[in-house]
Amino acid sequence: MQRLITTFVLALALICLGTTRPAFAVYLLDYGDAIAIQVKDFPQYNYAGAVRPDGLISIPFVGDIEVGGLTTGQATTRLTTVLKKFLRDPIVTVTLTTLRPRFAMVLGQVNSPGRVELNRPHPTVLDVIGAAGGFTHRAVRTEVIILRGEGTRASHYTVDVERMLKTADLSQNIEVLPGDRVSVPEVWYPNLPEIMATIAPTIAAFTTLISLIAIYNSLSAQSQR
Repeated sequence: MQRLITTFVLALALICLGTTRPAFAVYLLDYGDAIAIQVKDFPQYNYAGAVRPDGLISIPFVGDIEVGGLTTGQATTRLTTVLKKFLRDPIVTVTLTTLRPRFAMVLGQVNSPGRVELNRPHPTVLDVIGAAGGFTHRAVRTEVIILRGEGTRASHYTVDVERMLKTADLSQNIEVLPGDRVSVPEVWYPNLPEIMATIAPTIAAFTTLISLIAIYNSLSAQSQR
Protein backbone atom coordinates (compact mmCIF):
# COMPACT_ATOMS: atom_id res chain seq x y z
CA MET A 1 0.00 0.00 0.00
CA GLN A 2 2.80 2.39 0.93
CA ARG A 3 4.57 1.59 -2.35
CA LEU A 4 1.37 2.34 -4.26
CA ILE A 5 0.96 5.71 -2.53
CA THR A 6 4.61 6.60 -3.24
CA THR A 7 4.18 5.71 -6.91
CA PHE A 8 1.05 7.84 -7.15
CA VAL A 9 2.78 10.86 -5.54
CA LEU A 10 5.76 10.58 -7.90
CA ALA A 11 3.49 10.31 -10.92
CA LEU A 12 1.55 13.39 -9.80
CA ALA A 13 4.79 15.34 -9.32
CA LEU A 14 5.97 14.43 -12.81
CA ILE A 15 2.67 15.57 -14.29
CA CYS A 16 2.94 18.92 -12.47
CA LEU A 17 6.53 19.39 -13.62
CA GLY A 18 5.56 18.62 -17.17
CA THR A 19 2.76 21.21 -17.20
CA THR A 20 4.56 24.00 -15.34
CA ARG A 21 6.19 26.63 -17.53
CA PRO A 22 9.25 28.50 -16.26
CA ALA A 23 8.80 32.20 -15.53
CA PHE A 24 11.14 33.28 -18.35
CA ALA A 25 8.84 31.64 -20.93
CA VAL A 26 6.43 34.58 -20.56
CA TYR A 27 7.67 37.29 -22.91
CA LEU A 28 5.63 40.44 -23.47
CA LEU A 29 5.82 42.24 -26.80
CA ASP A 30 7.09 45.80 -26.73
CA TYR A 31 8.66 48.53 -28.84
CA GLY A 32 11.41 47.15 -31.07
CA ASP A 33 10.20 43.56 -31.19
CA ALA A 34 9.77 42.29 -34.75
CA ILE A 35 6.81 40.00 -35.38
CA ALA A 36 5.31 38.13 -38.31
CA ILE A 37 1.55 37.64 -38.64
CA GLN A 38 0.11 35.11 -41.05
CA VAL A 39 -3.58 34.65 -41.80
CA LYS A 40 -4.24 31.30 -43.44
CA ASP A 41 -5.64 31.58 -46.97
CA PHE A 42 -5.71 35.38 -46.72
CA PRO A 43 -2.13 36.63 -47.29
CA GLN A 44 -3.39 40.17 -47.88
CA TYR A 45 -3.77 40.47 -44.10
CA ASN A 46 -0.26 39.24 -43.35
CA TYR A 47 2.17 41.51 -41.55
CA ALA A 48 5.92 41.56 -40.91
CA GLY A 49 7.56 44.37 -38.99
CA ALA A 50 8.39 45.93 -35.66
CA VAL A 51 6.14 47.05 -32.83
CA ARG A 52 6.00 50.83 -32.78
CA PRO A 53 6.87 52.98 -29.73
CA ASP A 54 3.15 53.31 -28.97
CA GLY A 55 2.78 49.52 -28.91
CA LEU A 56 0.77 49.44 -32.13
CA ILE A 57 1.14 47.65 -35.46
CA SER A 58 -0.69 48.40 -38.69
CA ILE A 59 -2.47 45.48 -40.37
CA PRO A 60 -3.34 45.92 -44.06
CA PHE A 61 -7.03 46.65 -44.64
CA VAL A 62 -7.62 46.65 -40.86
CA GLY A 63 -5.64 49.50 -39.31
CA ASP A 64 -3.82 49.93 -36.04
CA ILE A 65 -3.95 47.18 -33.41
CA GLU A 66 -2.27 47.34 -30.02
CA VAL A 67 -0.01 44.37 -29.22
CA GLY A 68 2.39 46.00 -26.77
CA GLY A 69 2.28 44.29 -23.38
CA LEU A 70 0.81 41.08 -24.81
CA THR A 71 2.31 37.62 -25.26
CA THR A 72 2.28 36.20 -28.76
CA GLY A 73 -0.64 34.01 -27.68
CA GLN A 74 -2.61 36.98 -26.41
CA ALA A 75 -1.77 38.90 -29.58
CA THR A 76 -3.06 35.96 -31.63
CA THR A 77 -6.35 36.01 -29.72
CA ARG A 78 -6.74 39.77 -30.15
CA LEU A 79 -5.97 39.67 -33.87
CA THR A 80 -8.35 36.76 -34.39
CA THR A 81 -11.13 38.70 -32.68
CA VAL A 82 -10.49 41.77 -34.83
CA LEU A 83 -10.27 39.81 -38.08
CA LYS A 84 -13.59 38.09 -37.37
CA LYS A 85 -15.16 41.39 -38.40
CA PHE A 86 -13.76 40.82 -41.89
CA LEU A 87 -13.32 37.05 -42.20
CA ARG A 88 -15.14 33.94 -41.15
CA ASP A 89 -13.19 31.83 -38.63
CA PRO A 90 -9.75 33.31 -39.42
CA ILE A 91 -6.72 31.20 -38.51
CA VAL A 92 -4.02 33.56 -37.25
CA THR A 93 -0.40 32.82 -36.37
CA VAL A 94 1.80 35.37 -34.57
CA THR A 95 5.55 34.69 -34.46
CA LEU A 96 8.22 36.69 -32.68
CA THR A 97 11.01 36.97 -35.25
CA THR A 98 13.47 39.36 -33.57
CA LEU A 99 13.84 40.31 -29.91
CA ARG A 100 14.06 44.01 -29.10
CA PRO A 101 17.45 45.28 -27.90
CA ARG A 102 17.80 45.02 -24.12
CA PHE A 103 20.37 47.18 -22.34
CA ALA A 104 21.45 48.29 -18.88
CA MET A 105 23.90 51.05 -17.94
CA VAL A 106 26.94 50.13 -15.85
CA LEU A 107 28.61 53.18 -14.34
CA GLY A 108 31.45 53.96 -11.95
CA GLN A 109 34.44 51.80 -11.13
CA VAL A 110 34.35 49.18 -13.88
CA ASN A 111 36.91 48.86 -16.64
CA SER A 112 34.46 49.49 -19.51
CA PRO A 113 31.60 51.64 -18.20
CA GLY A 114 28.63 52.30 -20.42
CA ARG A 115 25.77 50.44 -22.03
CA VAL A 116 25.76 46.67 -21.63
CA GLU A 117 23.57 44.48 -23.81
CA LEU A 118 21.45 41.97 -21.89
CA ASN A 119 21.75 39.18 -24.43
CA ARG A 120 20.95 36.20 -22.21
CA PRO A 121 17.92 35.13 -20.16
CA HIS A 122 17.86 36.57 -16.64
CA PRO A 123 21.23 38.42 -16.62
CA THR A 124 22.47 39.06 -13.09
CA VAL A 125 24.64 41.64 -11.33
CA LEU A 126 27.72 39.46 -11.79
CA ASP A 127 26.90 39.01 -15.48
CA VAL A 128 26.69 42.73 -16.29
CA ILE A 129 29.77 43.64 -14.23
CA GLY A 130 31.69 40.97 -16.11
CA ALA A 131 30.37 42.32 -19.41
CA ALA A 132 31.59 45.78 -18.35
CA GLY A 133 35.15 44.50 -17.92
CA GLY A 134 35.04 43.77 -14.20
CA PHE A 135 35.91 45.98 -11.25
CA THR A 136 38.74 48.49 -11.18
CA HIS A 137 41.16 48.54 -8.24
CA ARG A 138 39.22 51.54 -6.87
CA ALA A 139 35.85 49.79 -6.77
CA VAL A 140 33.78 49.38 -3.61
CA ARG A 141 32.69 45.80 -4.19
CA THR A 142 30.55 45.66 -1.06
CA GLU A 143 28.07 48.35 -2.16
CA VAL A 144 27.14 47.87 -5.80
CA ILE A 145 23.99 49.94 -6.37
CA ILE A 146 21.14 49.12 -8.74
CA LEU A 147 18.62 51.83 -9.62
CA ARG A 148 15.43 50.65 -11.26
CA GLY A 149 12.78 52.98 -12.58
CA GLU A 150 9.24 51.85 -11.87
CA GLY A 151 6.74 54.37 -13.17
CA THR A 152 7.51 57.76 -11.65
CA ARG A 153 9.52 56.25 -8.81
CA ALA A 154 12.81 54.37 -8.64
CA SER A 155 13.75 51.37 -6.56
CA HIS A 156 17.18 51.15 -4.94
CA TYR A 157 19.07 47.91 -4.32
CA THR A 158 22.51 47.43 -2.75
CA VAL A 159 24.45 44.25 -3.46
CA ASP A 160 27.55 43.01 -1.61
CA VAL A 161 29.38 41.40 -4.50
CA GLU A 162 32.53 40.81 -2.47
CA ARG A 163 30.61 38.70 0.04
CA MET A 164 28.98 36.72 -2.76
CA LEU A 165 32.36 35.91 -4.26
CA LYS A 166 33.89 34.93 -0.92
CA THR A 167 31.01 32.81 0.37
CA ALA A 168 29.58 31.52 -2.94
CA ASP A 169 26.18 32.64 -1.64
CA LEU A 170 24.42 33.95 -4.75
CA SER A 171 21.17 34.90 -3.02
CA GLN A 172 21.96 38.59 -3.71
CA ASN A 173 22.89 38.00 -7.34
CA ILE A 174 19.64 39.59 -8.47
CA GLU A 175 18.46 39.88 -12.04
CA VAL A 176 19.28 43.07 -13.94
CA LEU A 177 16.37 44.32 -16.03
CA PRO A 178 16.46 46.45 -19.19
CA GLY A 179 16.81 50.10 -18.25
CA ASP A 180 18.50 49.41 -14.90
CA ARG A 181 21.49 51.49 -13.83
CA VAL A 182 24.25 49.58 -12.06
CA SER A 183 26.64 51.88 -10.22
CA VAL A 184 29.94 50.83 -8.65
CA PRO A 185 31.19 53.43 -6.13
CA GLU A 186 34.79 54.50 -5.69
CA VAL A 187 36.76 54.03 -2.47
CA TRP A 188 36.98 57.26 -0.48
CA TYR A 189 40.52 56.83 0.83
CA PRO A 190 43.57 57.69 -1.31
CA ASN A 191 45.44 54.97 -3.14
CA LEU A 192 49.14 54.71 -2.20
CA PRO A 193 50.45 54.02 -5.73
CA GLU A 194 48.45 56.96 -7.05
CA ILE A 195 49.80 59.20 -4.27
CA MET A 196 53.37 58.15 -5.05
CA ALA A 197 52.82 58.76 -8.75
CA THR A 198 51.47 62.23 -7.99
CA ILE A 199 54.24 63.34 -5.65
CA ALA A 200 57.08 61.59 -7.50
CA PRO A 201 57.97 64.70 -9.57
CA THR A 202 58.07 66.82 -6.39
CA ILE A 203 60.28 64.30 -4.62
CA ALA A 204 62.61 64.18 -7.64
CA ALA A 205 62.83 67.97 -7.77
CA PHE A 206 63.48 68.15 -4.01
CA THR A 207 66.17 65.46 -4.28
CA THR A 208 67.82 67.38 -7.11
CA LEU A 209 67.74 70.57 -5.04
CA ILE A 210 69.37 68.82 -2.06
CA SER A 211 72.07 67.45 -4.34
CA LEU A 212 72.75 70.90 -5.79
CA ILE A 213 72.97 72.41 -2.29
CA ALA A 214 75.39 69.69 -1.23
CA ILE A 215 77.55 70.31 -4.30
CA TYR A 216 77.48 74.08 -3.67
CA ASN A 217 78.50 73.62 -0.03
CA SER A 218 81.28 71.28 -1.06
CA LEU A 219 82.62 73.75 -3.62
CA SER A 220 82.38 76.61 -1.14
CA ALA A 221 84.35 74.65 1.45
CA GLN A 222 87.07 73.85 -1.07
CA SER A 223 87.35 77.50 -2.15
CA GLN A 224 87.78 78.65 1.44
CA ARG A 225 90.79 76.38 1.86
